[in-house]
Amino acid sequence: GGNTPCISITTDEGFQIVLDCGTGIRCYGKSLSKDASSEFHIFISHFHWDHIQGFPSFGQSFSPNSKIDIYTPFADAEEYLARQSSLPYFPINACFESVKGQLSFHLMQEGNPIEIGGLKIECHRMFHPGDSYSFSFEVNGKKFVYATDIELKTTDFSSKTDGQEVFKDADV
Repeated sequence: GGNTPCISITTDEGFQIVLDCGTGIRCYGKSLSKDASSEFHIFISHFHWDHIQGFPSFGQSFSPNSKIDIYTPFADAEEYLARQSSLPYFPINACFESVKGQLSFHLMQEGNPIEIGGLKIECHRMFHPGDSYSFSFEVNGKKFVYATDIELKTTDFSSKTDGQEVFKDADV
């Protein structure tokens, strides 16, 4: 419906995974039931506007009961989100300062998988102006890869690429 990149995944254990914070994150937040978990794990592929513009409208970020973990390979992620929703572009009660108490930032590194709720998660830097990262999510022998905003190179099709582990044996 015209929303910019935002995909949600709910694991069998009820973990809320969100991929990028495009405008769809507002609708996602509104679609959650009152009984839904108030813990969210957000993975940001890169900080181009279409991938973060919905974050200031994610209603759950204003709830003091929410816990929002943000994962990205970009070391300046907190600064980028803070500048995005600052005065004079947002009223003081909607600025980053109003929500930062609910946020925790986690720096991911290529080649160092993390685990959240039984999910093995890896990232890989892709070729895109300003960089972009793809993520793989693996659980119970199934693998989902989120790869967006990439410009493929001929070497991406060789049998030995740097990001091979992220894409190898993907189901989706």
